Formats: sequence, C-alpha cells, structure tokens
Amino acid sequence: MKVAEAIRDIFMETEGTFLLDLHKRLLERIPGRSRKYTTTVRLVHLLKKMGLVEFAYHGPASPLLPRSYYIVVPGTEFDPRWMEYPFHVIYPATRLGLRYDEEKEAGREPRGRSPEYVD
Repeated sequence: MKVAEAIRDIFMETEGTFLLDLHKRLLERIPGRSRKYTTTVRLVHLLKKMGLVEFAYHGPASPLLPRSYYIVVPGTEFDPRWMEYPFHVIYPATRLGLRYDEEKEAGREPRGRSPEYVD
C-alpha cells in the first residue's frame, strides 16, 4: 500500500484526525517501515499543498501541542495523485534521480520543484 493511500484511508475512516494520531495509525498500517513524526508532518503538508488534504478545525489541546485536525478535501478521494508519493509529485527531480540526470545531460539546470507547486 502506498503511503498517501494509507493517509487517505486513515482520514476517511476517522473523518479527520490530528497529526500524532495519524502518525501512530500510519506506523500500524505499514509495518516494518520506521517513519519519524516529522516525516508524517511533511507528508501532510505536501498533501495540503497538492490540494488533497485540508485543515478542518482545532481540537482539544494536548499538553504539548495544539491538535489541528485535517480531512480529505471533498471530491479528491479518487484523485490519481493519491497513488504517488507526495515528495515525488512536488519534487519530480528526486524520483530516482532520472529527471535530474536528463536535465543535466541536456545542459539545463535541474529544478527540484514541479512548476505547478511553486509558491
């Protein structure tokens, strides 16, 4: 199962959740894969940038962090971008270095970020 699909499924099952809960559920869902909490936060940030996830509301605060709940953007449940790894969508030059090498061989400076996601 792809990471983005697992995140989508968790958000759909819980009707929105906060990042620490998402991180714990993701570790259970994809066993054998050690993932840091910060990586989960970055994945959600990239999914948000892609328009697949959105902030829903602030829930009761934990002792350390405020709980920001996120949900899947309605209508994007079957978007084909869920099948891709979010880092590869936003930063296509990192996909196994193939595009990076092609750009370099063509004499162009390789760009890391996909143009449609440039701020």
